[in-house]
Formats: sequence, structure tokens, C-alpha cells
Amino acid sequence: MNVIITIKGREAIPIRAIPFATGFRVSPDALCEALAHDSPSGLPILVDATAYQLDEYGNPVALWPKDWDEVVSDVAAVSEELDAEGETGWSRNKLWKVRATLAIPAGYFMWLDELSESFRRGVSRRRPDYERKGDREIRRYPTTLPEGLRWEDLMDGFERFIQSPASEPLALADEPARIADPTPNAPPLTAEPASESDAPTPAPVAKPRRKPTKMERLRPKLETIIEALEQYAKDRGDDFSRLEMPGPLGETHKEKGSFHWLCGELEPGFKKMGKDRFWHYRKGICACRHWANDESNFYTQALPVCRHFPGLEKTEQKF
Repeated sequence: MNVIITIKGREAIPIRAIPFATGFRVSPDALCEALAHDSPSGLPILVDATAYQLDEYGNPVALWPKDWDEVVSDVAAVSEELDAEGETGWSRNKLWKVRATLAIPAGYFMWLDELSESFRRGVSRRRPDYERKGDREIRRYPTTLPEGLRWEDLMDGFERFIQSPASEPLALADEPARIADPTPNAPPLTAEPASESDAPTPAPVAKPRRKPTKMERLRPKLETIIEALEQYAKDRGDDFSRLEMPGPLGETHKEKGSFHWLCGELEPGFKKMGKDRFWHYRKGICACRHWANDESNFYTQALPVCRHFPGLEKTEQKF
């Protein structure tokens, strides 16, 4: 199962295939964090990594680190979903590999030479105590994929660059020999080509609908909460900016009077998030101003009013 393709004469690899091409030394979550240039450890396994996509003319276009913020949250949400389902042990690990990989959007890629250099630098910075031959190499033919994940899933979006699909049968050495023509001097038989109208129309293959990620379900709710706060502040005659909101942000949803607490009261789905996960969800939507007043009671006073804001009246829905 070769995962390397050629785009405009240069070798590339789909983003979804990178974890398996590196022997899972680059896991889906670490991969997305490296592409977002936002590794929590400060030592990303890929250094200065950049992903690309093709525009409408087939030209490669580099993605910005901020383009990966939502993907980071989507991949992180997989662990929360498995915890909610009660998955544990080896079974959970296999399910996580499949779902986390599929949470990465199809159609994104890295240049193979850039990935190789980025991976080599990342491994060198970590200085592993034990390193084996090939640990810094990119595998063109990854080993067996976990159950539930197909080679086609890794290559989704790059079908036109694949020369020999895995589904195409290979010629075998024991293929039955062709029967000799009993009349060797006879002219070769030629079949009359069938008209296009005679060819059967292939039935369209319906792709299974992808289950919405937690980000796709909760992000609109967070937008609505911010709109409710903006309206609340406007009615009171207060200055309010979603990029310089009053504090406190809150370590968890249990910190009463914080923004995290408010969100948890209006949408139970936010109660399942820790500080770092909640930070990823709100990144790009809102931010508390520097040196925000930790004694502010803004969110405590706003909660009763926000409960009546359109879209926030019902909070019983579970995620």
C-alpha cells in the first residue's frame, strides 16, 4: 500500500497517512498540533511543519497554522467521545487510531522532502535514549492498518494521483495460459465498439454521512453565547469586545462566576472540557483581556438574561 503520490513532479504524502508512514511516532493529535505550531510540550515531533492543499486550478497552496486549530479540537474530542462510550484498554486504543485519523480532513498533504526533514529535526531535538534503524525514516509502504481503517481512507482526495490503486488485481504468475488460435493465418478478430448509449449507467455510490464532530456541534453554541453577552452588555450600556472580555476565564466549569462556568451552565457539553480543551474551542472566537479583573461578577449577572436569548433557551441536549 504505497502512500506516496506525485504532484506536479514532486513527491507528496497525504496528511492522514503520516502517522502510519512514521510508525505512529507522529500520532494524529501530535501531527495536528505540530501543523498548528501549537505543541503543548514545546517540542513538536515535526519542526516547522507546513501542510498544503490544491486550489481550483490544481496549484499547491500552503495552509496557515491557524487553519489547524479546529482540527486539533476535533481530534482531541475523539478521546472524550471514547471516554463517554466507556471504551478502555487495547480496544479503545485501536478505535482512537481509526477515529482520530478520520477526524483529519481529506485532501491535505505535505511534500515528502519537507516531511522527512521536519521529522528528522523533531526526533533529533527529543534525543531518544533508544533509537533503532529506520526510526527517522518515512515508510512508503506502511504496515497493516487498524481494523476499520482502509488504504482508501488515507488516500481520500488524491484518487487522480494514484497510478495503481490497491483494489486493482495484480497479474499472477500462475495465470492460465491463453488458448492458441487454431487458425494462425486468420486475421485478428476485432470487436465492434459499443456506443455510449448502450453502456450501462453505473449506479451512484452514496458515501456514508460523516458524524458531526463535537466542534461542529458546540462551536455554533459558543458563538450564540458570545452574541448573548454582546446583547446583554449593549442593553446595560457597557463596552464589550469578544476579543477583550472581562475575566475570569476559569480553570474549569466549576469556578462559579467565570466565563467557562457560564458556558457550562448554558450548554452542558462545555462541562466536559478541561482548561486546555476549552481554550482550543474558544480560540479564534473570543478571548479575555490581559489582566482581566478576577473579581468581576459580569458572568454571574449575565447568566439569567442569557438563558432567554434565542438559541439558549433549551440546554437539555446532550453531546
